[in-house]
Amino acid sequence: MASCKPEGGAVRRWSSLFVLAEHNTLGNAVDWTSGAGATAFTCRLVDACVHDNLGQFEMPLVRLDDISVSYDERIILKDITEQIMPGQCIAVTGANGSGKSTLLRVVAGQQRSYRGSLTFSRKFKSGYFPVALAIAPSLLPTALSGTQAVELVAHALGTSRRRKAEEYAEEVGLTKLLSSRISSYSLGARQKLSIMLALLGDRDAIVLDESLNGLDAVSKIATLVFIKRLAAECGTSLMLATHDLEAAVAYVDRIWLLRDSRVARSWSTTNAWGGADVVQKVIGEVRRETRPV
Repeated sequence: MASCKPEGGAVRRWSSLFVLAEHNTLGNAVDWTSGAGATAFTCRLVDACVHDNLGQFEMPLVRLDDISVSYDERIILKDITEQIMPGQCIAVTGANGSGKSTLLRVVAGQQRSYRGSLTFSRKFKSGYFPVALAIAPSLLPTALSGTQAVELVAHALGTSRRRKAEEYAEEVGLTKLLSSRISSYSLGARQKLSIMLALLGDRDAIVLDESLNGLDAVSKIATLVFIKRLAAECGTSLMLATHDLEAAVAYVDRIWLLRDSRVARSWSTTNAWGGADVVQKVIGEVRRETRPV
């Protein structure tokens, strides 16, 4: 993999916290654009420790404080307080309808209405958001080729940084398909393109919502290995909503289980590298916790 230093040559430093407080309509919010649209947040700058020696970070990349989401009178998420460290890979699991996609949208800046706050470990300019959410395959512009979609998204982001995205496409066998129309792609190829688009612009974190669905076994592992390398070499964090823990557990650091609108359990998988017995133990615990009552 190529060097993870920013292509402009700048050295990343973590010198401040930029707090995106709960959504408000008081007219004094800062507007910024993320993906599909603009969202208003109250922003304030707070002091933070700087610790960038040998790539070690003291501050979390993202901190969630008392995040709650409701639709009408239905509570989807309630008082979720967690943190994501730079380079940390987290799998989010839970039953259908448990709020996994909603939680990922909050972290990726795509959830317009919620209570609570997100804290990021560095200041970022207006119009930029440090977390990229892979678009749902059904929302890809099927009349375009893969190459045209890459050009379109890169232009929208105002970025020329494509190296990691191109490396990923090569590793999962997508490069040879990019000249073809997306309408001819299989579900797996569309998932790969969605992940490739999320890798444009060297974001600090990548959010994948069931993005392993439709991938063959080899491509699943290649995707997880690639993201794990980004985490180790570049400090890129990952949030992955998935039911496929057998594939993911050896490549993530933590598993969050959503149940009753909360993160009911949080397992460390640091020791999962110790062998299949440990992996199966973690998977067994998750399955017991998600079993219908």
